[in-house]
Formats: sequence, C-alpha cells, structure tokens
Amino acid sequence: MSTDFSPKQNFTRRIAWGGMLIALGWLMNIISTFLPTGRLFVLAIASLAVVIAWLELGRLDTFMVYLGICLLTLIWPGVLQAAVFALFFGLCPLLMLNFDSWMPRKWAVICVHSIFTILFFGALVVVGIEALLPRTYGLTGAVLYLALAVLVQLVLFFYSHVLKLLTEYWVQRIRPYH
Repeated sequence: MSTDFSPKQNFTRRIAWGGMLIALGWLMNIISTFLPTGRLFVLAIASLAVVIAWLELGRLDTFMVYLGICLLTLIWPGVLQAAVFALFFGLCPLLMLNFDSWMPRKWAVICVHSIFTILFFGALVVVGIEALLPRTYGLTGAVLYLALAVLVQLVLFFYSHVLKLLTEYWVQRIRPYH
C-alpha cells in the first residue's frame, strides 16, 4: 500500500482513523461495563486504540484520540468508567509511548511504574483505603502498603505484557492489510 497522500487526503485519513479509534475505545469502555467477567481484557483493547493511534497517526493525534475516548466515556457510561480509562488504561500506554520515544526502555518503564504507584497511593489517600480495599486479609501498616506496592507493580507488568501482545498482533497481522 502506498503512503503517498496529498495533504488533503492525509488530513481526511487522520480524521477517519481518529474517529474510528475513538469509537472503538468508547465502545470497548461501554462493553466492559456490561460484562460479568473479562472487563480488564476489554479495557486493554480500549487502550490498544491509543497505541494504534500512536503507530498510525502520531503524537498529537494520539492525544486527541485519548481525549476523545475520555470525554465520550465521561458522557456514557459515566464518571467512574471515564476515570478508570483516563487514569490508567488510556494514560499508561500514552505515557509509555511518550517516554519510549526519548529515553531508554528501562528508564521509561521505571518512570511509568513510579508514576502509577504514586497515582495509586494518591487515590488511597483521597478515597480512603476502606473504599478501595474493603478487606485487607489481616495486613496492616507498612506490610499492607508494601503488599499494595508489589501488587501495583505486578498489575502494571501484566498489563504491559498484554498490551505488548495486542500491539504485536496489530503490527504483524492486521496493519499489513489496511
């Protein structure tokens, strides 16, 4: 497929891709609210829309796709779902891709994991540990917070791996045919 587009075709192509990716991300957010299981996987597919925007459209358009998904998700299904996407499933790939573009991979991973650990503990302070964790299984004090920090790192590692597999599937299986 030739990528020689006139400026008008390129603008039209970017608008079309952006709209489709926003719709995909929004639809995945909506679907995840109705599923009894598999919500995190569907939200990972929603975050794949941000990665595809980065690969196909560039940095500014990726931010616009992220913002569009967040705003539409805020309208429906609501504030909680929009916050989950805006603060984790959309923000994580956006930060990782931006950091990867100008620093070595290991430092990008360290920065992203640090940011999300701080965000998680900030949410604990704002919302309260009881709201996020109704049962602590006997853990208290520093042991509880250490266990939570390890859990956050494991979740980020697993999520990054799943998103990497989805991205590889896009690049190797779907992208060559569009």
